[in-house]
Amino acid sequence: VPAVVLFSILLGVGVSGVPGNRGFLDALVVLEAALNRINKIVIKLTPMGVFAIAAGTAGSISVTELSRLQAYLITYTVVATVLSFIVLPMFVSAVTPFRYRDLVAVPKDTLIMIFATAKIIVLMPQLVANVKDLFRRYELEDEKVKSGAEVLLPLAYPFPNLGTYTILMFVPFAAWYMGRSLDFSDQLIFQGASLLSSFVAPIIGIPFLLDILRLPADVMDLFVMSTVYTDRIRVVLGAVHLFSLTIVAICISRGLFVVQWRRLLQAVVATLLVLGFCLFSIHKFLDR
Repeated sequence: VPAVVLFSILLGVGVSGVPGNRGFLDALVVLEAALNRINKIVIKLTPMGVFAIAAGTAGSISVTELSRLQAYLITYTVVATVLSFIVLPMFVSAVTPFRYRDLVAVPKDTLIMIFATAKIIVLMPQLVANVKDLFRRYELEDEKVKSGAEVLLPLAYPFPNLGTYTILMFVPFAAWYMGRSLDFSDQLIFQGASLLSSFVAPIIGIPFLLDILRLPADVMDLFVMSTVYTDRIRVVLGAVHLFSLTIVAICISRGLFVVQWRRLLQAVVATLLVLGFCLFSIHKFLDR
């Protein structure tokens, strides 16, 4: 996976400077349309596949083993929720003129719809409108803000987001589930490979990570079964990440990026306290 990502980045840089590359790019557009058609067919068949995997897993796993999956589900839900509604809004409010309350309230309806559909791209125009609405509330909207929101948010979409990156915590969970601890070298390998693996969908990146850490591929069935729920949490965190990144980028370009050290310190302290309390509580609950 890292090799493919690096190759694709370098190929894109190389092609962008080659004269007469229009024909190649047009061919890629046709290929993209064809892949999208295939993707729609696969999406229609996905529920049957997930049902079959869940049925097979339920028939071959004990209740005790299945109950251990809650360690992953609870931890990911708490971490994603804290990042979405506490950490990112607080840090954005510390470097922009926007208040924490508005950063949470403006995209609220869009995030509910994204949770329901489990798709960011379907509601991309609504996220763009939320960015514009936020600047409009503070009487900061102009043509550059409008064009910036329309360009920057879709441009950031193909890149890794926190939702995709954090869901890779399934890999250390899988190691714990199989009764194996990851030593320091394994942690370094995992962190290094996960940065580039977050460029691709988790269903592709996680098998690669399981392979390089020498973990059984069978545990992937548990992940596929859990995606019925975790994918909805993941896309909400990804949407908040894109929303926050776009706001910060526009503020930098418009000269509105100012570090407010008092707010920044509050954000750091709140993040440490909330995450520390949540993880301690999860540990005690799972231990019991």
